[in-house]
Amino acid sequence: PFFSKHKFNGGMILETNFGMNYTNEKVGIRTIGKNDYTDDKNEVGIIGAYKDVLKGETKQLYTVKSVNTYRPVDLGKDFITLKSRDIVNTIDYNISEITYEAWLKQLRKSNAKKGCAIVMDVKTGDIKSMVSLTQSKKDPENYFDDFNVAISYIHEPGSVFKLASFLVALNDGVITLDDPVYVGNAVVTLSGKTIRDSHVINS
Repeated sequence: PFFSKHKFNGGMILETNFGMNYTNEKVGIRTIGKNDYTDDKNEVGIIGAYKDVLKGETKQLYTVKSVNTYRPVDLGKDFITLKSRDIVNTIDYNISEITYEAWLKQLRKSNAKKGCAIVMDVKTGDIKSMVSLTQSKKDPENYFDDFNVAISYIHEPGSVFKLASFLVALNDGVITLDDPVYVGNAVVTLSGKTIRDSHVINS
């Protein structure tokens, strides 16, 4: 009898909640995003960037007070909540899980404070996995995904272009793998810290 009547006459109250179900919250939660949007501070990841698109557009809704709650008044299709749109991304959960476990093992081995690992399909440029982990101050063995290191620290891609330049020179026959490279005294100072090469080649 409760459901046989009209949705408002029967007393049924429909509430829409915005949320996200995770297969494993440890894997890429910062990249995908969190489901708690009680304030703007929690808007991170893909969900945070496209929250309005995922939630959809809500039109004006009239309600009537019934006991201690408010029930919506059915005024036709002009006052129905519009459907949201889907967001399609290239993140692969299986690859992300493997990346997470491998990266966590390496960070623990190196006792690193933080680090990120990104897996990209070089044929398409699709990002298959993006894992950022930060070491816990209380428990050095514990790492958590609270800050996306991969896209938060911006630097010129110098090391990437070094490899590309080296491959071009190698391919064109300008250099060989046996050619020594003179790098001066192999000492450089950055931000007040001196970095020395472990192997200095004199020529």
